[in-house]
Amino acid sequence: MKHDQLMSFIHALRKTKKKLVTNYYLTYQNSQQDFETWIGENSVVFCVQEENLVRCFFASTDMEELNHLLANVPEGAVMDYISREEMRQFPWVDSGIFEHYTTLMRHTNSNFSEESPKSKRSLFLEQFYDESIGEFARQEDAEELYDMLYKIFDYRVSRLPSRQQLSDMIDKNWVLLYRENDRIVAFLMYQIEGRKYYGYQIYNEGTADITYNLEVKANKYARDHYPVNSSYAWIEVGNKAANDRVGASFDGTYDYIFIRGKGGI
Repeated sequence: MKHDQLMSFIHALRKTKKKLVTNYYLTYQNSQQDFETWIGENSVVFCVQEENLVRCFFASTDMEELNHLLANVPEGAVMDYISREEMRQFPWVDSGIFEHYTTLMRHTNSNFSEESPKSKRSLFLEQFYDESIGEFARQEDAEELYDMLYKIFDYRVSRLPSRQQLSDMIDKNWVLLYRENDRIVAFLMYQIEGRKYYGYQIYNEGTADITYNLEVKANKYARDHYPVNSSYAWIEVGNKAANDRVGASFDGTYDYIFIRGKGGI
């Protein structure tokens, strides 16, 4: 099924005025592909083959019917569900179709200006700022960065880019890195979404000052070239170090990640 057909069906569900439950937010609105789709009277489930996984989306006003459709999803498929509710029993978990894998929490900073108060960490690290530490990635760095992303991060949790997406990010100066002995030991990736700075991925096997220098350069470039006024990042529950580093506050939004198991209806 094509994207415009999916959106017509979901729009019709909204018009029923029944409570619509969905995890799809126009991620593939510009795609021309045919999505593998399962449709009921009050529900639709569709899957997308991403770089290393199958990702599942749905929209429904009937949870029982939705569960029957979700049972068609291939084993190992990943499904996110964003909610402001703390972890509860979800129908697709109760029925044994999907298993809860992990939870992310969204941290936001509504003031991305240079005048905003600095954290104790930033004030301490200011003394280590060094213009020579860190540079914008180039296309010749792309393959090494791509390999590192898929070795370091859990692709079921982190929405890792395709080669083309990474190349596009490099062209936009959304990727910075630092090398030691001709080897990448740290990198930072961000994205701009309208007026929001999205802290996408960060990795550092060196000292804390390297991360700080990459962050300063990324933030300055974003402020100088985009009308950004806020920032956000998704952090896995329990990752206190990342929590302290981002200098932002939990805004009450969770991203629950599920994986299709062997059982179910």
